[in-house]
Amino acid sequence: MDFRVGGAGVHARPGGVRRPGHVYHMWTYTRIDPHERIEFVSNVANEDGTHLDPGAMGMLQGVPHDVPHVIVFNAAGGNGTEMTVTEHGYTSEQAHDLSRAGMEQCLEKVAAMFDE
Repeated sequence: MDFRVGGAGVHARPGGVRRPGHVYHMWTYTRIDPHERIEFVSNVANEDGTHLDPGAMGMLQGVPHDVPHVIVFNAAGGNGTEMTVTEHGYTSEQAHDLSRAGMEQCLEKVAAMFDE
């Protein structure tokens, strides 16, 4: 993960193992305002980081090539922080709903790490 504007991160699944021919989720940071806001664009990529067409990879119709994300952080009483994640660009309800379910699972796992 290269956490800077213009830097990129790659998520390899399953188990975080990178291997030839595997599809990865890649994101490129476009804005970072520490403690306030993070913006990035998510793509599907191969092991070399070359962006792939989601439709050609068998993904649901309505998943765009570029998925802009905005994460906003706000103080939430005491030492808490509220985090709002917004994704843009899905052109079908099914793709939107599937992405939302995946994002909710990820955020639940992150929240559980902080509750330990």
